[in-house]
Amino acid sequence: MTLDDIENQGAMSLARRFDKSGKRTIGMLRCDVKLTRKGVLTKADRVTDADNFERWKQIITGEDRPHRLIHGYYLTMQRRPNAIATWQECLQNENKYFEHNPTWSELGHAFQKFVGTLELRKKLSLELSRLIKSRSIFH
Repeated sequence: MTLDDIENQGAMSLARRFDKSGKRTIGMLRCDVKLTRKGVLTKADRVTDADNFERWKQIITGEDRPHRLIHGYYLTMQRRPNAIATWQECLQNENKYFEHNPTWSELGHAFQKFVGTLELRKKLSLELSRLIKSRSIFH
């Protein structure tokens, strides 16, 4: 995955057009295909090259200013341990991957809240709750 993949992403263009400040967009990185602005690196296990990792690390940690988002980027790993794995087994597999993978563990403690499907789910639930509350006639 190259920087061209990031720049050629249609969702990135839309996010830049309609959310110039990056306040409403949660970044999504798809290592197998392209970078989008929905907040999740869905195939973190596909980043194996040290140079690619450094590039993605800059984006995820916000060091890359053009791709920086207020809500940040989230990392998930969706590989099933087997063809009939349950949702719980997939989550356990993802947790083990991030705990034991030397590449992604380099992100440091500050970025652990951006790692894993459960963390993404918490963030999306929080943002949805905030949106509902902000539009509620009862607030």
